[in-house]
Amino acid sequence: MADFKLRRERTAQWLKAEGKGAGLLLTDPKTVYYLTGFYTDPHERFMGLFFDPEQGWTLLVPQLDFEAAQAAVGNMVAVCGYGDDQPAGQLVKDYLSRAGWNTIFVEENHMSYARAKWLLAQDGLKIHNISPFMEQLRMVKDEGEIVLLKEAARVTDQVLAAAMKQFKRGMTENDLVAELEYQAKKHGAAQMSFSTTVLSGKKSALPHGHSGAEPIGQGNLLIDFGLVINGYCSDITRTFHVGEWDQKMQRVYEIVLTAQQAALEGIKPGMTLAEADRLARKVIEQAGYGPYFIHRLGHGIGLNVHEHPSVAPGRQELVKPGMVFTVEPGIYLHGQGGVRIEDAVVITDGGAAPLTSFPKRPEQMIL
Repeated sequence: MADFKLRRERTAQWLKAEGKGAGLLLTDPKTVYYLTGFYTDPHERFMGLFFDPEQGWTLLVPQLDFEAAQAAVGNMVAVCGYGDDQPAGQLVKDYLSRAGWNTIFVEENHMSYARAKWLLAQDGLKIHNISPFMEQLRMVKDEGEIVLLKEAARVTDQVLAAAMKQFKRGMTENDLVAELEYQAKKHGAAQMSFSTTVLSGKKSALPHGHSGAEPIGQGNLLIDFGLVINGYCSDITRTFHVGEWDQKMQRVYEIVLTAQQAALEGIKPGMTLAEADRLARKVIEQAGYGPYFIHRLGHGIGLNVHEHPSVAPGRQELVKPGMVFTVEPGIYLHGQGGVRIEDAVVITDGGAAPLTSFPKRPEQMIL
């Protein structure tokens, strides 16, 4: 079970250390869930989680979410609902006037300019960013989160296996996208964690290409997708080959697989994120394909499919037990094709333990 109370206590302790007169307003729905257990997408309506050191936690939600919010948070967080005939901006201003804060911490990436003006209307109120603290808090997963991430990964393996059983030559990329997403729903996913990507032939050399109506023919077939189970995301990439491998692409595939394996075996707590990236990048560079590995090794994953940490050159943060991030080296040859192999890993005291286990030896990828 997630310990929402402990997370709120840690956040409250951090805020109290910032000094008297400081308050908190969180507006990212994922952060609200992380601290309370309540999730909704308010769309254009306002939702905010306030913390006042004297008054405690207050969640302001649209009236249509009021009942569900109360059921989710219990009596540890006060829930206030407002109707569509009540201006949310005025309610926020009224709260701030009563609180009398001199400083408010917000998530700057989730505070629009229009809503920031509600805060700026308060005379003398200083606005600061709490995002770095929240990113650090969410970056190391607790045991309950790791259980949920493992379950999302387990289902992901099942979904990919079920979808590939339905593969037929002549299917379009969009056909296979639809099959993956159908299988995800059939296996219990709430939604996909990002837009499902199926890229065939030369398009597989586009790391963020878009699936289309092209029939899938001979050559590389890159599939990158993830799903959401119990609020937590998965992310996997496999590169298949329609027909027997040609010599060059099989060699590229083997280099990427070797690079990923070097990282999976070499990542340990205490090394820097840059050193983790280097484990795979060095293999690709020594094989002569360094310029074609054009992105970082990986990204954190949890409630969001992309979150901290960033496993990239130059990142000096240390790898810590409880981190969960992807390991996804790739080589992209313009006009020919690309290969990427991706698994998320959880960092333990002993190293990096992959969450997904779908096969990836070259002979297993032939369709």
